[in-house]
Amino acid sequence: MAGEDRRLKTEAIAADLRGRILSGSYAPGDRLRLEQTAREFGVSITPVREALLKLQAEDLVELQPYRGFVVAPLSPEDIDDMFWVQANIYGRIVERCAKNVQPADIAALTEINNREPADITEWEMEFHLVLNTIAGARKLENLLGHANRYTPFGTYTSAPGWHHTARGDHEQLLAALAVNDPESARIAIAREYEHAREALAQVSAHDHLVQSSD
Repeated sequence: MAGEDRRLKTEAIAADLRGRILSGSYAPGDRLRLEQTAREFGVSITPVREALLKLQAEDLVELQPYRGFVVAPLSPEDIDDMFWVQANIYGRIVERCAKNVQPADIAALTEINNREPADITEWEMEFHLVLNTIAGARKLENLLGHANRYTPFGTYTSAPGWHHTARGDHEQLLAALAVNDPESARIAIAREYEHAREALAQVSAHDHLVQSSD
């Protein structure tokens, strides 16, 4: 039971830290100190170390000499690769949506898209969760979930004008779904992911979150 309890603590800490990294709360290069993190979670150092080793295996943190665990930097190539994978997986998802979508689904997506949200990240995620439900492609959704683990949503959704840009991309997607056009739906979602890639690159460069490719 003690081993199972420690495993659960490790998983919970890893999930929390992962969320902070992907939301942009922790920036690349930030140190994650064992003692400080253990105090924050009210646990011993052991589950914190195990959680950080888990995140190291996911390439979200690095173990550096004399510095300990730090949030791993992004390279321009990392950004390109992340969004290429996501755009291709989600392209297949919206193709399924175009075949399955019902008028009530279009109405629900339109209602979400027309909101003026307090939290842009939650608004974006809610829109895409509805798309996932319409597609009913659980394996693709799981693959996308793995790819999303490397994407700092809170960073690119904070880009100036992102809500306006995403809303326009959603409108193009909705137009394609309304006429059951899989190819146009795929093109529309690829456009949104390209805009997301550009936004992340812009914000990351401004805040020095991306390492040089030189």
